[in-house]
Amino acid sequence: MNKLVFIGGLALFTCAIARASAGMASGGDLETLYESGEDFDTYVEWMIEEDDIWKRNRAEATIPADVEFAARRIPGQWRLLIVSEELCLDAQNTVPYIAALADSMPRLELRVVDSNKGREVTESRRTPDDRGATPTVVILDENGADAGCWIERPAALTTFYMQNKLTLGDADAAGRKRLKADYTDWYERDAGATTLREVVALIDAAARGARGCSAPKTKTAGDDTAAN
Repeated sequence: MNKLVFIGGLALFTCAIARASAGMASGGDLETLYESGEDFDTYVEWMIEEDDIWKRNRAEATIPADVEFAARRIPGQWRLLIVSEELCLDAQNTVPYIAALADSMPRLELRVVDSNKGREVTESRRTPDDRGATPTVVILDENGADAGCWIERPAALTTFYMQNKLTLGDADAAGRKRLKADYTDWYERDAGATTLREVVALIDAAARGARGCSAPKTKTAGDDTAAN
């Protein structure tokens, strides 16, 4: 069974997935996995512990005008396959906003699966420090083909995490509390705006024929080289 891995102070900032031997999911596999997923509301209804923050963030989500303008100009039909976990801080502060985006775009749909179902997805789309993580968002085109991905958190918080990673394990309780406060405060101030801009930019790139991902440790089917 897959499990989330929490290591010392890093638990404040990562929702890593235990590494397991897995191949890259093919386009057909991704489409099948998508069809097995749940819509956002159903996914939240199954939650046991943290449904309040998920529901609150979804209810309070607003789509910035520039994001809505850019999103509505993107041609084609698109689907987002999201690998998520209820207790993951990054998922709590990104997935509800992505759900709001999908609700506002007639040509965008999403489904959510947990990290057990989505193991191959996270295993083959890794963070800059080589972790499989949640949330991982895979962009599927109208044919169900892999058209890009967005991994774990906005770029600004990835930078924050990488800059503080080496000191987190040695930080005392007060230091960890301060770092976590800085991290969560950023999410609260941003209210999903940066996540939405990054995801929409990736969908727009896909519509132009340029597959992109938000982290460099990503492999496409049949390709053994890392790609941005």
